[in-house]
Amino acid sequence: MALVLPAVLLAGCAVADPGGAPAAPTAGGAGVRGTATVDVGCPVLDAGSPCPRVPLRARIVVFRAGSDHQVAVTEAGEDGRFMIDLEPGGYELRGENATGRPVPQATPVNLVIRPGRYAEIEIRFDSGIRGASTAQ
Repeated sequence: MALVLPAVLLAGCAVADPGGAPAAPTAGGAGVRGTATVDVGCPVLDAGSPCPRVPLRARIVVFRAGSDHQVAVTEAGEDGRFMIDLEPGGYELRGENATGRPVPQATPVNLVIRPGRYAEIEIRFDSGIRGASTAQ
């Protein structure tokens, strides 16, 4: 369900499938389906040992690509999942922390919606609790 609402944005950290690769065609619909996740706050990261991720309840705000023209807003549920019906074209999705706090935060995700398809993405929020390992 897509809603058009004004929103104050919190730029953050997000990752999408490169090029917004579409999922299987659907009967006449188009848009984006995805999951908002956040790292669990690993204080030290070793190379090759990523910090585990968990679902995050978040607000997802959609803009036309290359503009500040907001076209939709939705909420990811407790399971982090969201779905937004969109017309084909280029978009930027911005994840907002539902608590209103500065962290976790996500960076914008750019994608292209193709007719009759839903793009599948993950919006990755960064908890801000991590650092490089100094062990040799």
